[in-house]
Amino acid sequence: MSLVYLAGPIDQVSIEAARGWRRSFTNHLMNPPGLATVFDPAAAFTVLDANKPHDLSTVIAIDDFALSKADVVVVLRKIGAASKGADREISAALARKTPIVVYAVGYWVSEIRQWLLRLGATDESLSLQVLHICSTLRSAVDATVETLDALS
Repeated sequence: MSLVYLAGPIDQVSIEAARGWRRSFTNHLMNPPGLATVFDPAAAFTVLDANKPHDLSTVIAIDDFALSKADVVVVLRKIGAASKGADREISAALARKTPIVVYAVGYWVSEIRQWLLRLGATDESLSLQVLHICSTLRSAVDATVETLDALS
């Protein structure tokens, strides 16, 4: 079974903002069930106290492990919701050549392209790895399904 990693803002936004889109994405992707397993890195923040250095390093280690196993990374890039963690996760996905679906809210495609280039993308990786830049949750789900189908 494929693993989909959901990157996006966590610590600079409310719990609902961090988890709401992930919950909606997962519900849409899992209907019908069985297509993939979804990893929500925001869930670790509800179990551990990320304000404690030991817990934060544990959260990062868990997230890094899941990211290393991911078949697709879906990232929310939203105006007013910056995320250093998501930037780090996308840089790692680019380095691992993991396919990326960008769910962009309030950004032009050219702005997403510049952001990805700052994170280590190249023109080649943009054409091979960043398979979709989507402006709606539904289109991000559809793009993820398409990507998973292409990988199987």
